[in-house]
Amino acid sequence: MAAATGLVKSIHSDVAVYDLAAGKSTPQFMEEARKTNKSLRYDSEYRRRLELLQDFEFPTTSTTVRVSPDGSCILATGVYPPEIRLYETAELGLKCARRLDQEAIDAIFLGDDYKKLAILGSDRTIEFHAQYGKHHTLRVPKFGRNLQYDRNTCLLYVTSSTNEIYRLDLEEGIFAAPLLARNMDFVNASALAPNGAPLLLFGGSDGQVQIMDTREGPSAVASGVQAPAEVRSVAWSLPDCLQVAAGDISGRVTVWDIRSSRPLAERDHRNGVPVHTVQWHSRGVLCSSDSRTITFWKPDAHRSEIVTSIPSKTAINSVALWPGSGIIFAARDEPRIGTYFVPELGVAPEWCGFLDGLTEEMEETTTGAVTSVYDDYVFVTKKDLQQLSGADSLIGTSLLKAYMHGYWMDRRLHDKLVKLSDSSTFSLAEHEKERIQEAVDAKRPMRRPAPKQVAKPKVNARLLEKATSESAKQVLEDDRFAKLFSNKDFEIEEVREGKGGFGFFVRCAFTVYFVRGDVFSRGLKLGLLSSMVHQHKSSSGLRQTNKPHSSKKVLGKGRRTPVKVTKVGSKDISKQDRRNQARQLRDNRRQSIIAKRRVAQGKEGAKGPLNVALIAFHGDVDMRRVWGCFANEMVWKEDGVNVADVGGVRIIASPLRTIHSCLDTVLASDVMVGVFVCDRLCDHEHSAFDDLGYDILTNLKMNGMPGEVIGVTAPSKNTGGDLLSGRQLDLSLKTVQRYLRSELPRAQGKVYNLPKDSDTFVKGLQACVGTNDEGMKWREERGYMIVDRIEPEAGQPSGHWAVSGWVKGMGFACNYGETPEDGEGACVHITGYGDAVLEGITGSAGELIDRRLYDVAQRLRPYDPSDEEQTWPTEEELNEASRRMIKMPQGVKGLVHLFGGHAGLSEFEVAWLGEEADEEGDDQMMLDDNEVVAAAADGKTTEQQVEAKHSIEMEMRSKEEMDFPDEVDTPCDKPARQRFQKYRGMQSLRTSAWDPYESLPTEYSRIWEFESFQATAKAAKTEYKNGIKAEAKAGHYVTLHISGMEGLSFDNRVPLVVSSLFRHETRVTVMHASLSRTPETDDVVMKSKELVLLRCGFRSLPARPTYASNIRGSGGPGGGADEKGRMLRFFQPNAKSTTLACFYAPVMFPPAPCLMYTPDGQRLTAWGSIEGSFPAKVLIKRIVLTGYPYRAHKSRSVVRFMFFNPDDINWFKPVELQSKKGLRGHITEALGTHGYMKCRFNGQVTQDDTIMMPLYKRAFPKWYPPAWGMADTYKPTDQ
Repeated sequence: MAAATGLVKSIHSDVAVYDLAAGKSTPQFMEEARKTNKSLRYDSEYRRRLELLQDFEFPTTSTTVRVSPDGSCILATGVYPPEIRLYETAELGLKCARRLDQEAIDAIFLGDDYKKLAILGSDRTIEFHAQYGKHHTLRVPKFGRNLQYDRNTCLLYVTSSTNEIYRLDLEEGIFAAPLLARNMDFVNASALAPNGAPLLLFGGSDGQVQIMDTREGPSAVASGVQAPAEVRSVAWSLPDCLQVAAGDISGRVTVWDIRSSRPLAERDHRNGVPVHTVQWHSRGVLCSSDSRTITFWKPDAHRSEIVTSIPSKTAINSVALWPGSGIIFAARDEPRIGTYFVPELGVAPEWCGFLDGLTEEMEETTTGAVTSVYDDYVFVTKKDLQQLSGADSLIGTSLLKAYMHGYWMDRRLHDKLVKLSDSSTFSLAEHEKERIQEAVDAKRPMRRPAPKQVAKPKVNARLLEKATSESAKQVLEDDRFAKLFSNKDFEIEEVREGKGGFGFFVRCAFTVYFVRGDVFSRGLKLGLLSSMVHQHKSSSGLRQTNKPHSSKKVLGKGRRTPVKVTKVGSKDISKQDRRNQARQLRDNRRQSIIAKRRVAQGKEGAKGPLNVALIAFHGDVDMRRVWGCFANEMVWKEDGVNVADVGGVRIIASPLRTIHSCLDTVLASDVMVGVFVCDRLCDHEHSAFDDLGYDILTNLKMNGMPGEVIGVTAPSKNTGGDLLSGRQLDLSLKTVQRYLRSELPRAQGKVYNLPKDSDTFVKGLQACVGTNDEGMKWREERGYMIVDRIEPEAGQPSGHWAVSGWVKGMGFACNYGETPEDGEGACVHITGYGDAVLEGITGSAGELIDRRLYDVAQRLRPYDPSDEEQTWPTEEELNEASRRMIKMPQGVKGLVHLFGGHAGLSEFEVAWLGEEADEEGDDQMMLDDNEVVAAAADGKTTEQQVEAKHSIEMEMRSKEEMDFPDEVDTPCDKPARQRFQKYRGMQSLRTSAWDPYESLPTEYSRIWEFESFQATAKAAKTEYKNGIKAEAKAGHYVTLHISGMEGLSFDNRVPLVVSSLFRHETRVTVMHASLSRTPETDDVVMKSKELVLLRCGFRSLPARPTYASNIRGSGGPGGGADEKGRMLRFFQPNAKSTTLACFYAPVMFPPAPCLMYTPDGQRLTAWGSIEGSFPAKVLIKRIVLTGYPYRAHKSRSVVRFMFFNPDDINWFKPVELQSKKGLRGHITEALGTHGYMKCRFNGQVTQDDTIMMPLYKRAFPKWYPPAWGMADTYKPTDQ
């Protein structure tokens, strides 16, 4: 077949089945190439091979195959040697292989992916595997049959060879009391209800199938039904679990409805072997498999319909189905794992979506490429077998394949048995010949009669005339070619096989060929004559090849096998194919333009205006005169947003020329127009941008700009006219155009000069498509609008507003979900003001389009004091601690605050002040009493002085952190075991385990966490898209009725932008953003937990982020996010990689840009993008205690100045030591009473080395309620 080798199509019960593992594997191709000494690049079969998963095989046999719940990987077990292999679907190949000590009986996934596995061995062992390999091994009392895992209770069920079902509590790490299957000698199979119900289905001896409630424990009483024979496999129906199926040892499958004890349907495989797999596919199709066939059928009380049946040449051990798809995996008694694709059962998954197109191409090919399964078989009944010399003894063998009420037998075997039987036996072959002859005779009169004379091909007259000319005759009369024309083999055949023909000579270079007319006509089409041209060099393989000289390049040839990639050049593509490619590219470009215009006009055909943002990149631009060029009837306003509608184009400009006003204007615009000065010469000394213009341009680049940017020049405010000559004006325009192209690659080539080119400029705007480019693709999935009118709702309480405007993007909806059980009220976000509840949507004529039906989700989880592991100190205890601090002497008070001490406090109070006092002792400073008195005397001056002093101090500490990262001094007046009581030692920051749910603060009990953030975001976006009404999509003019905006006053000078929010985006969680410092703000010191202003897409919010760096390779709870991060005290400039910012904020689904500003919002300090929400990510704060060798002898040394008493040395003795020169060691004993200690290292210690002890503790973001619109005084314990 032309599509690919290794892809065999067959027809089973009128259903196409594609065998994806029918061809040879890559190792087989390489072995054949090595034996034949032939390169694979010339092997057409190898070039057209199809391998769905690379190395999807075992050395001998595969025994089990499973698909992970999230579809990211495939698990397979096999022998010999026993091992498991994990295949990653994203990479279409082998991810890892792990050896086992015994053969695997069953294997299951304990999580969504491969990171947690359970493998049942043939020697009564169960191996638990983690991401890094084997984690634990245990042994069960009896031999196991299969495994089932309940995620709700963390119980692992092990079906044994007795009537007991063992239960392992994986959360507690203990054996729970086993379940007892009464009236059974042994249990063979079990299955948990897939809908989460606490029901266990199991079957075993004597054909009993029972259902047990697992909540009742060992005393549970099961109810069940009776199967015809011993049960080997059971399964629940999907998704309602109202039907159960069981396969028995005799090859029959029985289906029951749990509401009735009578069987609903039965099917006999007629192979006489046990049914080892029963599994429900989608659409009510049941898959049952024995060692010979895989059958798909629809159970029904009246008539069970078979969908298809897939036979196998080797024994089938296990079958796995891809949910909702037509992909089927089969572990067989051969090296390659069987892979089938049945389009009738469903489309191919996303990771192998190319199969749909490939199979469609095969469907369009001729039927000769299709092999029918039963072409070489004869259907016989049991009665026929008894007549064929007692052939009924072959039932149950591989020579007969059961089908319906009979069997399929090989035609050759049937013919032999017929000859051996009585001559009176019916001859099937003769009967078929007679039927075929009768059918041919019946259709013969309907056929068209053949013409008497077949039309001959037309002659190329001009070429024939040239060939018969005088020059050609001279060639024909040449003696050198006489023998060629006297040879009878070259004579012209007038009639060849019933067709006429003609021939003539073709002169090619120095050789004359005689070509048939029909061959020549085909040669002109296929380019065959090019091979007739004479070549001086021989193209045969008999040329002499000398042995090359040895070289340095040959030395490493045996170490690796180079893989040659063959590229198909243009010579392999015919002229017609090249034309088709050009036509396809042209059609794709046309469709792309049409799609862009549809997006700009609305998907439902509505035509909304094109939003054009007018941005001045120079302060001298006279915006009044620019505005008058296309809005003559409208006057430029200084107290409100300027809007002009010109021929379907809506031009918007803000009178404020600030960074955030320009960002808000461009945020919802389709086209951006940059305005420059034209009446003064722009050269190297006079830039087209002023300082603020460059800042605006930088912010627009970081946040994203529309797909189309246009440049215009206008007079300045000072002159009000055009003072440049024609030549100078052209030079200035070219300079502006060069600036525009270098700074804005999306800008159009032409720059318009206003007011001269006003009409041309407006026509250029009207010709714009105005679609989102890659720079602002993040807003395509949301609905947004620039508010045209806003007014309070009449007859409604305060905080209810009606905002009107043209819808852009996806559109707006008032509800998430369709049922009251999962429905929530939708919200919108007003940039710069916060979230609001969307009560309803009305059209331009006042008709109701949509309204809110459900309640809005809560921002924070309800506070429950019983959820905390410990008791928070009461207000009285905290006040008492404050009074004790006030009563301290002046000198002691400063030391306590500086070193984080807790003088005068009990051990209980010290343990609870922990985090805040510890952070203050590490990072903060405190003014002495004199500064406080001076501050009271002159508040304004002292505030400026304190701010300057704080800035200088932060800069010094930032430089110190850069030179000596994480190094701290051990306090002299306080034991180090108390000062650093919250820190711990770790052998490796990357690989050491840290429980993410250990000792969490109260804030974490109020926020929301998502099991899979990416899946939640995808589901929320799909749900929102499906819930949008047609009248609320892009291109319509609507009015949004919002509430929850009490006490707000809107600035009329800045465009008001309203955007939609997905489900969960009003809930508070821990957000993470990946940021990089801007080079222009290296002088700004950015410390963790200090206040900043963030712009994340449409959102603008204050935050106190904690900075961290990712620890690569530490796994992750968020599906791609690393599990741990190293906290940074300062966001250092010129970092080699991006820095992670963690902060409390409402949920924001990526993609979305993230810009970080100083608290006043004037300077852009960092930029990046939103990564997601991963509250379980552990941010680890690291400190380093340093000491210095006092004496050193080989690998032993006496270290001082790290501690100052022997008790601290003994306390930190288990922690590993490091040195700046790469040595590792440990403390052996304390020496004396002044903090000297003996240490031993793994190498020779030098006197100039520095000894370090790294300590770690977990850090959390700072609680800051203004990030989601609440007061700064709101505490986590407040309701």
